Amino acid sequence: MNQRTIRRSHTGWITGALLSLSILLTPGWLMPATAQDKPTPEATPDATPPPTAEPTPESAGDSEESDHRPDADPLIKPRLELHAASWRTLVSEVKRSHFGVFAAYGLRIATEMGSASAEGFDLESASRAIQRITEWPDTSVHLLIYAPDREGRPRWAILLDWSLDDLYARVKPIIEGDAADTLLEGVRITRQDQGGFEIALPQTTLAYLLPYENNKSCVTSHADLEFPEQLFGAATDTDQDEAAPAATLLTCRLVLTPTEHESGATFLSSLRAVAGVDYTARVADDGNWDETINVYWPQVIGIAAKAVVNKVKYTFFVPDEAFGAAVFSTPLVSSGFDAMAGLGVPGTFEPGPLMGHTKQDVCVTVLPGTGFLPTPDIVLQVRATRVDSLIDDVREAIEEVNDFHRRQEQPPPWHEAEVRDRVIFWNDGGSAYGGGISPLSMRTVLFVTRETDARDRDRDFLVLAQTSTSPEQLVRRWIDFPRGAERQRYLPSTKKPYGQAWVNWKQLYTWVHPWINMGLSATVRSGLLPGEESVADDLTDAWATVKVQYRGLLVSHQGPIPSGLLAIPILIGMSMEMDESGGSDLARERLACRRLRVLYHHCALFKKDIHRWPAELAELDGYVDFAGHPELLQLQLSPRKRWGEMWGEMFAGLSQPDKDGDEEFEDDDWGVDIDDSLFVMKWGEASWSLGIAPGTLEHLERLYIDQDGEIHRVEKEITETRSGDEAESEPAAE
Repeated sequence: MNQRTIRRSHTGWITGALLSLSILLTPGWLMPATAQDKPTPEATPDATPPPTAEPTPESAGDSEESDHRPDADPLIKPRLELHAASWRTLVSEVKRSHFGVFAAYGLRIATEMGSASAEGFDLESASRAIQRITEWPDTSVHLLIYAPDREGRPRWAILLDWSLDDLYARVKPIIEGDAADTLLEGVRITRQDQGGFEIALPQTTLAYLLPYENNKSCVTSHADLEFPEQLFGAATDTDQDEAAPAATLLTCRLVLTPTEHESGATFLSSLRAVAGVDYTARVADDGNWDETINVYWPQVIGIAAKAVVNKVKYTFFVPDEAFGAAVFSTPLVSSGFDAMAGLGVPGTFEPGPLMGHTKQDVCVTVLPGTGFLPTPDIVLQVRATRVDSLIDDVREAIEEVNDFHRRQEQPPPWHEAEVRDRVIFWNDGGSAYGGGISPLSMRTVLFVTRETDARDRDRDFLVLAQTSTSPEQLVRRWIDFPRGAERQRYLPSTKKPYGQAWVNWKQLYTWVHPWINMGLSATVRSGLLPGEESVADDLTDAWATVKVQYRGLLVSHQGPIPSGLLAIPILIGMSMEMDESGGSDLARERLACRRLRVLYHHCALFKKDIHRWPAELAELDGYVDFAGHPELLQLQLSPRKRWGEMWGEMFAGLSQPDKDGDEEFEDDDWGVDIDDSLFVMKWGEASWSLGIAPGTLEHLERLYIDQDGEIHRVEKEITETRSGDEAESEPAAE
């Protein structure tokens, strides 16, 4: 093996490792917060003191053995911060924007659908509670979301400008009103002896009302949360005279790097493809939303992104009748266009005919569909060179494809036609082959056109389209689109961006709103979406521009519909992800607590039906269905043990001969094997416990849940090293 091959191999392994370590976050299962554990007895010197330093009544009775904690927990930084400088200004700006009309219709539709809901969820009661909240005095709102606690419960806080007494006076009528009792039966608010108030259901604590600095207050899930000294998005003393912070309505920051001390994680587990995301939003004078999204990543990711995505050099014609269009530039276009067109002989790796005749810039346009089922047509444009040679190469390539299908006794898929003195090639798609039922069949169309760019220069373009109607009809339609100085639209509209998208909201709304009203008509009578004529002034075009940098990705958006409707829920869901610590014992402990609570719930159901606790975990199979939910009996090993098992299996495979494949199987091997070795159940008539097997968690001797649903921990004892020095076992991250 030469040096070049070795370098290529190493480069491939490193690139694959970096891509595989990119985190794909999905919202985790949220568990309601119950009574709090023991709070931090002593804060770190640099930490902001918590709002309350006294333990909650529920945690005061915990035994020292069952819930031993370290002497001091480090400061936990929030994963997400969402800040609105003025709640009333935010509401008024939403109403002033183009989106305000659609928000009012959406609220009316949701209210009417909630009233007609068969589940009995009274959305009118919720709307009355929301209406009362909107009438409260103005305040800034700051939402903080932290990593889940040791038992996997979400940790969050909302900071407000009101005093604690004012907050209590405004929350109490809502909690004790009919609307709250309808939505949350049995909810109550009580004063705590240590200060503050508790909002709870009969068996679950929902939130606390606690004092905050400078005579402010907060609503928090835990009584011992520590808040950062400087809030993201909040104006500082130096920002008071500047206009920009005041014009920003909403700011949001998501931190994807570790926000808590990691334990048991390997070096590679701390790598992140994205370090964080920042979002800001304001409403411009014309009523459009002006938003920016900054995605931060390590510089090595930026170098790879710069190599994959380039600046767009050419402009493309986009018809005004389109739903939208997007332009970008990447070297992958030249090699991927043949695959998208379906050219090339199956079973060979020879380059297709389009690879040597196309540039890197590409424009994707979505057109309104025609026919009985108006499926949108998709049109891709790319700069073409040597057009005459291109047509000859395509003709030769499709002849090879057709010959291949003839030898397989199948009808040839490709056809050649002529539309207005230009050659077109089109593919039948799946319509010529049986084996399935589909309401439509998309056909591939290839042809060459000549367009005038924004600088009045004529350029040749290769058009690759997907249509569900006649290919000839699509070509005539594309040729007949109005062109000229009055109606011609070009993308990109800015100079050499890395990507740009345009959305024609008026055309999109005209196409989609009859279908939405048809679907809503079954449950909604008066809250239907309005016609396009009444909201035409609010349906302005939307633009999004992308800029790729070494340090991150910058996306700017201007349009009538805020992208924050989608971006903010995604960021909040990502911040609530359970396993941030990359295989650490903390992440595994959280997951183990969730497993214990789920099994405890089914144990309670078992006792209610059988009138005893299960003696064996396998008895719960009729309640849990372990075959359908095998993850309840599994817990990922620590990185140290995973590496050890991997190396052990490698050396064991080298030293042991292959087993004979003619082994006999017993009848029991074909059944469902319930492997309950992860759990240890100690069953008794009066008391019982369900715990994790010893050695599963490296920092805990025992982790178990008792018959009352309380989780207990027993830390490992301190051992002495050979030199006589004391050494603790690896602590859990917190």
